[in-house]
Parts: sequence; C-alpha cells; structure tokens
Amino acid sequence: MQLLFIDYTKQIIKTYKEKRDAGLLSPLMMQLTTASIRQECIHVYNKRIEEERPGEENTLNSFFGVPPMGRPFAQHIKKYPRDKFRPLQNLIKGEIKNPMLINVELFAWLIDFNPRPFSNAQKKLEITDETVKPIEPTKPIEPIKPIIPTIPTPITPTEPEQVDDTKEKKRTQDGIIMGTGNSSPVKPYDISKTPGENDEGVLKNNPKDKFKKKLKVAALASIIPFLIGGALVIIDPFSSGCMYWNGDRYETVRCDEDPKGRIFLPLDKKMQRNFERITRKDTLTTWSINRMYYVSDKNKIEYFTAPGPYPKDLKRNVRKLTQLIFDNDSINRRQSANDSLVAKK
Repeated sequence: MQLLFIDYTKQIIKTYKEKRDAGLLSPLMMQLTTASIRQECIHVYNKRIEEERPGEENTLNSFFGVPPMGRPFAQHIKKYPRDKFRPLQNLIKGEIKNPMLINVELFAWLIDFNPRPFSNAQKKLEITDETVKPIEPTKPIEPIKPIIPTIPTPITPTEPEQVDDTKEKKRTQDGIIMGTGNSSPVKPYDISKTPGENDEGVLKNNPKDKFKKKLKVAALASIIPFLIGGALVIIDPFSSGCMYWNGDRYETVRCDEDPKGRIFLPLDKKMQRNFERITRKDTLTTWSINRMYYVSDKNKIEYFTAPGPYPKDLKRNVRKLTQLIFDNDSINRRQSANDSLVAKK
C-alpha cells in the first residue's frame, strides 16, 4: 500500500523520539526551542558540507528561501527569524494536525531521517500495521427473544340453569348476561376457534407478527450506518489526497491520477482555502500593504492572499507587500495604461 504523507510524518516523529531517548541527537535537540532548532540547523549544514554530503538545496531553499547574493547559507540561516521555526516545535508536540510539507521535510533533514524527501520515501516505504489502526469488527446484534403468550383454555359450555324470572337473568354458554327481561337468543360460544381469532380464523395481535416487525427494525438499524458511511465516501473521496496549482488556486486531485505535467502536493486544506492569486490588481489599496503577499517573476509582480511557497517555483516563498513595491507597481501600471491610450490614438 502506497505511503501517505500523514504516515511519512508519523515515521519522522517516531524516529526523532527514538533517537532522542537513545541519546543519539545533539543536546540542542533534546529540549526543542525555536533558538535551539535554528542553531542546530547551522551545525548540521556545516557538518554536511565538511562530510561532502549533498546539501539538499531543494529542501533548504523551500524553507529558508534563496539567500541574497554573496551571503553564505549558514549566515542566511542565522539571520532567519526564530518564529519561523515554531511550526517544527509544535509538530513534535502534536499540536499540528495538517503540517506543511516544507516543515516536515526540514525536520527530516535535521534529524537525518531516511529515506527522504517524501517523493523518495513513497518508493521505498510501505504502510505497516503500526501506522494503520485495524478496524474493529462491529458487535453483532443479539436476536430478540420472541414473546410467547399464554393462550387461555377455552371455556367449556355449560347447560343453562333455571333462574327466577323476577331477577331477569339468563345464563348462556357465553356466561351470565344481565338483561331487562329481553328473551332474545344469544349467539352461542364457538369452541372451534382459539380465543383472539377473527372470523377467518386468523389470530389477532399475533406475537409472531410482532417479532417479525421487531426483526425488520433491527436489521434496518444495522444497515443504516453502512449506508451513511458509503455516502460519506462518495461525498468526500479526497479526504487524504493531493492538490495541484491551476494557475489561480489549489485544486484537489487523486494522488494516483495521471499528473499530465502538473505537480502534485500533499493535500493542505488550510493552504487550499486561503492561498489564491489576486487576478485584479486594481482591487489592491494601501490597506493591502503588509496584509497581501507578492513575488517578482520575470519583471512582473504577482499578488497572493496568503503566505507560502511560490507555486511556479517551490524553492521561493512569496513575501509581504511593502509600501515601496506597492507604489512602484502602481506607477508602472498607470504608465502602461497611458502608453496604451496613446498607442490607440
């Protein structure tokens, strides 16, 4: 069974705890703080360079971004804000349910977890019984015990007795009937029927019919959860899937679908919900400064609604919109509009 991103993350956390308990990690990694994580990143980077091991530039650039021209990468890490390491700290505490790929990959690099990255781990690791919790069997429904009623013994008809006319009573085969002197005959008791039967000989309020009804209700109650479960699967088939960038936003897709040139990322519902490209630049105002994000690509400014990796180049991150970028881009747009009007005239 193909390894899922959530299982890949669990394996990394498990490996960290095993190395920590065995004393195989640096003292900086024993009690994680944002400062200790940043300092350990510098140590690990320098150590890997001395050992002439691959620097895994894709992982480092995705998290730290590309350093300015001429700045050593270790110095770039040292200048990186400490708050940016808080997601790694919360990842180990179990406070993040849907961690971002760049955070998980950096932590895997930090503790030297193998195989990595996630795309490589999918080819070599499989889900084990420890990562997949077995589904407990449904407790069977105990059969309902039928209630067998006690059928009264038929009354044996007796001979009518001679009674005093002054009391105006008449005894029949059905019992004693109080009257007012009316001597009309009473229908005799039919001993060929069981008490409770109708004229066709069918037993009224048959306990067997009640038992069948209860059995049908119990069977229906046992089927409904399976029907609801199937409906949920149909409604949300991508609860643990992938996503890709369609040019304006991230869309959900099956991980096993043909990419057709698209880049599939592990599904991040928060990123999918918040991260979009702003297609109408005229909606940007001074309110957008420090609230919206931008990236410069081929001398063109693109704007986005949330922080994260630049979808066209995951090694880069979008940045907060500054007053300088906003003013310069506004001037350029107005100049382009004027040039277009002059060209039309």
